[in-house]
Amino acid sequence: MRTLQTTISLFIALALSLACGGGKSKDNNDNNNHFSGGSGVYVAGYVNGNAALWKDGKLQRLTNHPPNYNSATANSVFVSGTDVYVAGTDFTDIKNGDTAGATLWKNGVTQRLGSNGSRANSVFVSGGDVYVAGEQGMRPMLWKNGVRQKPSEAAQLIYSVFVSDNDVYVAGREFVSGVGGRQVVWKNGIVQTIIPSGLDISPLTLFVSDSDVYVAGYHDGIAHLWKNGVAQTLDVGSNKDNYEYGFAYSVFVSDNDVYVAGEEVYKNPKTYEQRQAKLWKNGVAQTLDAVEGDGDTRAHSVFVVK
Repeated sequence: MRTLQTTISLFIALALSLACGGGKSKDNNDNNNHFSGGSGVYVAGYVNGNAALWKDGKLQRLTNHPPNYNSATANSVFVSGTDVYVAGTDFTDIKNGDTAGATLWKNGVTQRLGSNGSRANSVFVSGGDVYVAGEQGMRPMLWKNGVRQKPSEAAQLIYSVFVSDNDVYVAGREFVSGVGGRQVVWKNGIVQTIIPSGLDISPLTLFVSDSDVYVAGYHDGIAHLWKNGVAQTLDVGSNKDNYEYGFAYSVFVSDNDVYVAGEEVYKNPKTYEQRQAKLWKNGVAQTLDAVEGDGDTRAHSVFVVK
């Protein structure tokens, strides 16, 4: 199984400037060449109510809702050649009762995948085919080139999708009679044993590199990474005294480096809690800087092109 350069993720976001990309970005409209594919570190997420994408710290808002509208998020990013695909969720008119809609952005251009109540959690591109995993009205969904596919009969939720050597892997949650819900990975519709039973982790995101299967998620409020079923607790950042809990949303392997995107939540004297976007590289935490004035940051997906 060849190395996949993909990310596969569930939900959230950030406003940042990656260390490899320089200092804080103060100009949210500085988007020159932002959607050009090629080498760089891409992060999809959320900034103050809007879906957002960063390439080496340069911010591109995918939506432009009023501040604190809390109506859109970018959940997954995939780069294929010069094309940048982002899967996420957007509201069109929350004031008039519209609900979330699964959305795919290709080079910043919006395509609505599902109707009200739908969400897009993960995107993967293979051989010209675009796969998006998500849900519609609390039912799991898998779209291929915008057309709905039939998931496993037992599936309750689908978090992520990737393709390798014509094999389609899907991560999610299924219901088993007498057991209840459990987190699983399907390969071509057949359940694989990836995560030990009894661990209620969510969300569940995957990456396959050669014969190794990486799973990022959280358990008991702590960000975790599993490699072939063996758990690793991810490092808590420098603000350990005020730490409350953490999440891992995305994993990406490039050469021998393992990247995980997520967030940690801290007590804050001015607010009930403060969310900080995190990028772990080989298990070591890095806090991703926020764009000034944009409040909480959340990192939902990471994709690396070298």
